[in-house]
Amino acid sequence: MDRHKRRISIVIMCTVFGFFFMFKLSSASVFGIGAIFAFILPPVLTQEMKELSKYILPIAIVGIGAGIKAEVFLQVAPLTLIFVMGAIVCVLLLGRWLKRRFRLKGDCSVLITIGTAICGATAIATVAPIIKPKEKELVMALSTIFSLNALALILFPMIGGWLNLSQSQFGTWAAIAIHDTSSVVGASLAYGPEAFQLAVILKLVRATAIIPLALILVTKYKSEETDSVTMQAPAMFTGLFLLAGLVAIFPQHSILWGEVSSLAKTALLVVIFIMGVQCRVLSDVKSAAKPLAFGTLLWVVTSGVSLFLAMV
Repeated sequence: MDRHKRRISIVIMCTVFGFFFMFKLSSASVFGIGAIFAFILPPVLTQEMKELSKYILPIAIVGIGAGIKAEVFLQVAPLTLIFVMGAIVCVLLLGRWLKRRFRLKGDCSVLITIGTAICGATAIATVAPIIKPKEKELVMALSTIFSLNALALILFPMIGGWLNLSQSQFGTWAAIAIHDTSSVVGASLAYGPEAFQLAVILKLVRATAIIPLALILVTKYKSEETDSVTMQAPAMFTGLFLLAGLVAIFPQHSILWGEVSSLAKTALLVVIFIMGVQCRVLSDVKSAAKPLAFGTLLWVVTSGVSLFLAMV
């Protein structure tokens, strides 16, 4: 019976992988589809899919290395690079301070803070096996991030127009203040081509911060009960760095590296889909109110401060 369940789960995930690879859906859409499947699939299958995702994630993280290009950093002015990295550190510190003020327990606020500071759902999916949050906390964190992403996609171009921001100002602001890459792309593309180009470059720089942060989290959350996935984390990121090194050494194989990166991103979407499938555990709306308020305040402060600094 267990073997039969695993085969069905593998078929479902392969089908999902192929669908996501073909249609290039956003992480928010993928999470929403997963939430729908939460009420269709039986619990035994969703649990089996969750177990299988533990094997998909390490492969996806290593594959991300194929999309890291050293020349991206060379296109960013040193002061802008310092600004982006400084913003990440400030958001992490602010999130830690707000957690105490909101008196939040558990790891939901940690996930929201990391998602806000770096790259939304992708960051959460990467650090989740290290932090090992409860399913309910994971779903609440993703729901908060995706709700704010939807708002940013609508509000940012409007605010940029009202304030008459330049293309470079808007691109810098969007890259720092919007969570997921898909929403950064959508908002900046709506504002203008120059804003789009700058936002994508800065967002890629911002996203690479997940690597050192994940390595720090490995040491912080390490314990005698650390599971095999957490123990794999150093190996995962070593593999990522090695692959990124191969990309730098053999740039002539750019088509191959592009395909590997695309497959890795699709695999991460499958993991996010499986997280959406866990939405069945989120039944208490009251318990989601405080994390949503926490994430909203953290995002509003981050957006306001980064907008001010981008305009200076």
